[in-house]
Amino acid sequence: MKKIIVIVVMLISSALILSGCTSNKVLTLDHYKDAQSINLSSETGGLSSLDRTEKEVREERGEPNVNGSMQGGGKVLEYNDYQYTFAKDKLTGFSTKEGQATGKGVKIGDGKSRVEELYGEQFTESKLDDMLIIGYADKERGLILEFALRDGVVVQTIGLRTEMFK
Repeated sequence: MKKIIVIVVMLISSALILSGCTSNKVLTLDHYKDAQSINLSSETGGLSSLDRTEKEVREERGEPNVNGSMQGGGKVLEYNDYQYTFAKDKLTGFSTKEGQATGKGVKIGDGKSRVEELYGEQFTESKLDDMLIIGYADKERGLILEFALRDGVVVQTIGLRTEMFK
């Protein structure tokens, strides 16, 4: 069940980048255009660089536990600690798995105050059903880091690569 939830969250995240739409709601990343940029250079998704193809991630990380396809041609590679999504063979995003911390130390199960303590108060907020999404933008690196919270607790962390700041 956890694998399905993680894949669904990553599919939603990838869809946000690629189309801005979910089933019955329209969501965009436009609110990040005016966001204050922060340094997210510690967010590498467990890779030496985020500028990776699927083949390069496999070479660096080895064979994944799960290798899936997304509707529209995207791919998903799932490891014990991270899950990666690809579109047109380019890494578009990653998420941490339970027990894995972000670059600054936030894990699934941490509270919103921990996120703010480690990343600051320069975040944007949006809602997705019963989840509060707080996000940070690194405009120089083209990276958005989002924390999905339910009842004030982190249930998912997602890194999204984007070219919207160029």
